[in-house]
Amino acid sequence: MVGPWFFVFLFTVSYLGVIVISEYFYRKYLFNPEYSRKVAHSVASISSLLFLVAFDSYWYVFWLTVIFFTIFYVGRQKRVIRSFDSVGRKTAGTYLLPVAIFILFVISEYTGTTLYFVLSVLIVGVSDPLAGFFGTFYEKSSSKLVILGYNFDKTPVGSLAFLLSSLVISYLVLQFFSYTGTELLLLTMLVSLVATITELVSRNGTDNLTVPIMVSLLIYFF
Repeated sequence: MVGPWFFVFLFTVSYLGVIVISEYFYRKYLFNPEYSRKVAHSVASISSLLFLVAFDSYWYVFWLTVIFFTIFYVGRQKRVIRSFDSVGRKTAGTYLLPVAIFILFVISEYTGTTLYFVLSVLIVGVSDPLAGFFGTFYEKSSSKLVILGYNFDKTPVGSLAFLLSSLVISYLVLQFFSYTGTELLLLTMLVSLVATITELVSRNGTDNLTVPIMVSLLIYFF
């Protein structure tokens, strides 16, 4: 019978495969590291939804987190994962994503509902990469977003992509979890706005952690 440790091994090999493929395209074709990071980010986030059926305890997710936190740390120190670390900015996003996924799994396990995990992971795994893709693609033709004289270091196009995608994701996920009527519409708008604002003010990749935490807190107190 296949046990959870088999899935730990399977996810480890699969995620390592994503890293290897990213490195190949970066070194052979000089693939933009911003794009390779976002693709890997999206794949890792969305595929982590399978944790809900593969693992019956957060401890398995904990060991996956330790494994990849260590791999990314050593990789940065040794400069061997260049497809992730060659971006022209300081970012802790690579480290914080597995930590966020672990925290969300713990929250879901203790609350007895997978809503926190599913909604937060999809927003981080879809909305955040979309914002990055559009922001990078239109970076030269779009100025940085400035509000009340403060430069948020984000493009209006990227933030709009995040807002619209998180709006759609929130509506579909909340509807799946039996939210209806005014409650559905209100919570959908609140989640998308809070997630977008949190992503806007978070710097250096910290949005990988702050966005899911804020979304989870909003749902909890709502």
